[in-house]
Amino acid sequence: MERYTKDQCVQILKVHFMYGECYAEIVRRLRVVFCRRNAPNVSAVQSMAKKFEDTGSTDNIKSPGRPLSRRS
Repeated sequence: MERYTKDQCVQILKVHFMYGECYAEIVRRLRVVFCRRNAPNVSAVQSMAKKFEDTGSTDNIKSPGRPLSRRS
């Protein structure tokens, strides 16, 4: 999934909450706001909405545990 700025995430979530669960309509509306190539797809909108409903934020959560070393 492409990283979106905070403003873009807010726009995506506004359109999502305006049109509810009709993801095809949401993606159509977002193609007008974003360029045709930069518009998020259905799975990106669904995952962003789920993350927002679960955490109340669109920020990425650091995974718990020890960080991986630079060497693999």
